[in-house]
Amino acid sequence: AGNEARALLEAAGRLWARGGALDRAALAATATRVPVPTYPFQRTSHWPRRPGAEPLVRRLDWRDAPLTTAEGPRVVRLLGGDGALGRALSERLTERGVTVSRDDAGHPGTPPDTLVWLSGGRSAGSPPPLDALDAATKAAVTSLRDVLDLLPGDCSRLLVVTEDAYATGTANPSQALPHGFTLALPAEHPGLAARGVDLTSADELRVQVDALERELYSALEPGAEASVAWRSGRRLIRTSAAAADTPGELPPEGTYLITGGAGGLGSALARDLAGRGACELILTGRSETVPDDLLADLRAQGARAARYHAADVSDEAAVHALFVDLPPLDGVFHAAGTVRPGTLRSKSDTEIEQVLAAKVRGTVLLAEALRRHGQEPAVCVAFSSVSSVQPGLAGALGDYAAANAFLDAFAAAERAAGRPWQSIGFGPVSDAGLAAGSPVQSRWRTRGLSPMSTQAAITALRTAVATDAAHLLVTVPERSAQAQLPPTATLVSRPVPAPHRPSPT
Repeated sequence: AGNEARALLEAAGRLWARGGALDRAALAATATRVPVPTYPFQRTSHWPRRPGAEPLVRRLDWRDAPLTTAEGPRVVRLLGGDGALGRALSERLTERGVTVSRDDAGHPGTPPDTLVWLSGGRSAGSPPPLDALDAATKAAVTSLRDVLDLLPGDCSRLLVVTEDAYATGTANPSQALPHGFTLALPAEHPGLAARGVDLTSADELRVQVDALERELYSALEPGAEASVAWRSGRRLIRTSAAAADTPGELPPEGTYLITGGAGGLGSALARDLAGRGACELILTGRSETVPDDLLADLRAQGARAARYHAADVSDEAAVHALFVDLPPLDGVFHAAGTVRPGTLRSKSDTEIEQVLAAKVRGTVLLAEALRRHGQEPAVCVAFSSVSSVQPGLAGALGDYAAANAFLDAFAAAERAAGRPWQSIGFGPVSDAGLAAGSPVQSRWRTRGLSPMSTQAAITALRTAVATDAAHLLVTVPERSAQAQLPPTATLVSRPVPAPHRPSPT
């Protein structure tokens, strides 16, 4: 009887929320007033928000960027230099009087001032087969361990070289992992300047060597752009531009899958969707504990159905079991992830791979499951982080930055192939995620980023979803600091690619 009465009251509440006229006289006649205590005063100062303090949504594109020539290296150590690119680069540098050692050539008598990590490999396609992805992930972590062992105390420069991380057609998003690792290494090795250089398999070997030679003989200051791409002799970097402030509207009665749906941003998104219409929400998480209070709250706010599936998205069998019974989806929001602060050197390979799993393996499994089960949602969003792009934010978060760098590259490749994936990199969120009560928050502030509330982040998410771009950032910039990404106005730009076109080309 109690459950029936509650269900009746909940239904009446939903009718009233949608404008229905209710006669509450009969209910009030049997009701009893109950005194309740007041709440303790929260003695906290609240200041008016300054103009421009709302989250800013910026799209990322690749633009031409010039080099500033500088003195080159004297002693170079090549890691992974036993292939054709390594041999050709070694010959070119030797001709210029540089002392070079490769994996098969022993160590030079003088410690190297520059380490070149050649991590490029044959492109596996997008999305890569699962076994190829697992092998590439393990190879990236193993090579990282070699880099950490080889980095001498007086090494001043690290150049990480990949192939087709940001290309299309033969894109290999797993090649973006080393770019994420690179962002954290300067914080672990003070005085080290690190940069990722992505080449393309479409260029001849000579053109690839020319690009690396020019990078090695260019200025590389700490805090400069973390990743560049070379395409047919053109040097490109990521640049940001403000997206149009036009929030998108998702179908109010749609069906949405939210991985990590019981977490901070995932649950905030679920509540936002529930409050906008009679949608159906399917939440997933690794915990076996069903978030009953959250599900009840979602139904009370208007969701016609809300359920939870315990599923590890990096487990192939669990993802298959999840998709077998799913109704047609209007949107997928991949908010699952793991954060375990700590230096890369202090973590085991297994610990790093565990952080990568949900965003790397899990993303590919979700994309494969969508295709295998004939699901064609209009929106596929991966929750990423600005730590995968902006220098100085990935200290103690190198594996997390690498996982998000994969998301960024994966979404770009998928969108270029005509599938509606987006990667949205959030800045710090004050009441959820990494920034909530974390000392990492102070580092974000010094880099010009203020924390935002979950509600502000979700509001900005709607603008990002309405923007035709594969990669976007959602941040609240500090008044006292400018965004770390260079403005497009200072660069020689190329036309913005048409929807679903490669970026970079």
